[in-house]
Amino acid sequence: MFVLSYQQKARLRRCCKWIAIVLAIILILCLIRFFYLGRFIVYDSDGAHIQYEPARDNTSETMPPEQTDFQLVQERSESAANAAATHLRGIYLTVEQANDRAALRNAEAELTHISAMMLPAKTNTGTFLYPTALENTSYSEDSADAFLHLIDAAKAQNVYLIAALPAFADRTNAEAFHNDSLQIRGGALWLNADGSYCLDPRADHTREYLLVQFAELKALGFQEVWLTGFDFPDSRNIVLESDADTSLVNLATALQNEQGKDPIRISLETEDETCALQSAHHFFVLDEPLETYLE
Repeated sequence: MFVLSYQQKARLRRCCKWIAIVLAIILILCLIRFFYLGRFIVYDSDGAHIQYEPARDNTSETMPPEQTDFQLVQERSESAANAAATHLRGIYLTVEQANDRAALRNAEAELTHISAMMLPAKTNTGTFLYPTALENTSYSEDSADAFLHLIDAAKAQNVYLIAALPAFADRTNAEAFHNDSLQIRGGALWLNADGSYCLDPRADHTREYLLVQFAELKALGFQEVWLTGFDFPDSRNIVLESDADTSLVNLATALQNEQGKDPIRISLETEDETCALQSAHHFFVLDEPLETYLE
């Protein structure tokens, strides 16, 4: 029978102690790495993958003035849900053009030829393109003065102004209101394909947040807002309750009814047929240049 001496037992205990310490350090480092990488895990239609940099809005890329090509935006059908709404056709500025001073000047030159213009109020990830009084937001000042000048010029020409507004995508505000944003199992925020977190359509904060934006846009001179992406994301990673569709309808109704006197018109980009019935217009962007409209 092999018997260890006292000194051998002591050395063995020290060896086991150091092995345990090393293993504990390795475990701690693995946990730190796991929690650190957790915020970079993107869940989309392709499953889960790591994305260290959020998708960019590419607002820094500009087009030379002579190459500015404005697209047309038009109502999908003559039958609008709102009887007071007219059949609209005008130009649509992309986020890139709204951040490009030359493109904004070119758009102003076209105001005498058009009756309606759609401008993005925010980027795809929720960065405001107009100055907002809301807190926990991000704001692009690159071409803000030219953007506001175009709005004033359009009002002077009696051009019908429509604000294109992402309904729920807002990375900064969703981070600040974690519990009011779409989450995956475990509580992490869900990240969409544009690199943005999204507010939860079921949350009271989402409704109140949108209503304040409506009031700000109306004060700027917009007569209508087009809420894009007015749907729950089609992702298996988000746990949704059975009343998700009902929540969308309730939100659409509340946004119509809680604005007070002289409300801004609301149009919805949505796949929900019941919500679509509440839309003032049903817009789509034509793959045609402005010249087609002028012919």
